[in-house]
Amino acid sequence: MPRAVGFAAALEGEAALLAGDLDAAAQTLAWAVEHHRAIGSVVGEAHSLQRLAEARLAAGDTDGARTLLARALPLARWSNLAPCLLPRVYGTQVVAAPDPAQAHAAVDEAVAALGPDDACFLCSVTFDAPATRACADAGDLEAARRHLAAAELSARRWNTLAWDAAVIEARAHVARAEGDAPAAADLWARAAEAFTRAGQPLDASRCRANADADGLPGPGRFAGATPAPAAGS
Repeated sequence: MPRAVGFAAALEGEAALLAGDLDAAAQTLAWAVEHHRAIGSVVGEAHSLQRLAEARLAAGDTDGARTLLARALPLARWSNLAPCLLPRVYGTQVVAAPDPAQAHAAVDEAVAALGPDDACFLCSVTFDAPATRACADAGDLEAARRHLAAAELSARRWNTLAWDAAVIEARAHVARAEGDAPAAADLWARAAEAFTRAGQPLDASRCRANADADGLPGPGRFAGATPAPAAGS
């Protein structure tokens, strides 16, 4: 029962985060972190810390988000669901980087740390989507295309609107890096529509702002939340 209570709290916090209610998300996820720690659930604590970091990041508390991710990483690494948790933590670290160069460096660090045993054919998109954006924004098109292909494959396995939207957004970053502003604007508009239909207003707003920007949009930030994992994943 305690594990079920913790799992329910984490899902409640995720739902609030994706819906854009950052105060409720932070409060519920902070409780979930403490509850999972109290009952010795390493997986639950790592997952709740990563989601809480996303909430802090969306609220503009980048330093707080990084501190939470530093706590989550070793828990995720030594948990029995490391292949599911590590891509999420590393993906959020990429998003939390302060500029494109450091985001690109965070991608390289994650790639070096993730071995064959850390692969999850479902969860790889949680890293590869932000990695695509970061590499494209840094001008590393070869790496961006490689991560985009991996994200597309993973998203097809999920077959959910939210991850489809995340992949469309990643494609927009690649198009922008290639110098195709009209294609990038169209892709961002499509991503915004898909995120809206998925009930993720923060992500939709970010994509809409890029779509409406004059000329080539500036380096994109993934300051919102990532789509929620399926129950039991």
